[in-house]
Amino acid sequence: MSGQLEYSVGDVLYVFDSDKQRIVPVQVVSVTSKRTINGVEVSHEIVTPARTDRPVDIARVHGEIYTSLTDLRQFMMENAKRAIDSMVQRAADVAMQAFDPPEIVENNEELALKPPVSVDDDSPAPPGTMRVHMPDGTVEYVDAGEQLSV
Repeated sequence: MSGQLEYSVGDVLYVFDSDKQRIVPVQVVSVTSKRTINGVEVSHEIVTPARTDRPVDIARVHGEIYTSLTDLRQFMMENAKRAIDSMVQRAADVAMQAFDPPEIVENNEELALKPPVSVDDDSPAPPGTMRVHMPDGTVEYVDAGEQLSV
C-alpha cells in the first residue's frame, strides 16, 4: 500500500476495493498545489478506464491505493493466506469437537494430521476376525461375519 500522496500526472495506480473484491486501475490526470496560511495542500484528480472523461478527486476513492501490481499482489496473497489459515483452523476445531479425529499438530505453521502408527503386519488376526487399521493408527479386530458400514 502506498501511504504517500505524492503522485505525478500520468501515474497509473491500482485501487483494491475490498467491499467488491476488485482491482480498479486509475490514472492521475492532474495535480494541484494550493498554498494557504496553514501550509500547502496538494490534491490529485484521477480517471478510471470506464470514465476517462470524468476526473474525480483521489480523496473520494474507496479502497487501498497501490503504486505497483507487485505490492498489490503481495497484499492480496497475505490476505488470502490469512483467510485460508482461518478457515482451516475453524474446520480443525469443529472436527476435533464433533468427531474426535486423530491428533492435529502444528508443523511449520501449517496444520497436518499425525501419520498413522505402523503396526506389525505379520501378527495374525484371531480366528474368525479380520484386522482393520483405524485412522488414528490403532488396529481393531472385527468379526468377519459382521457387515461393516461407513
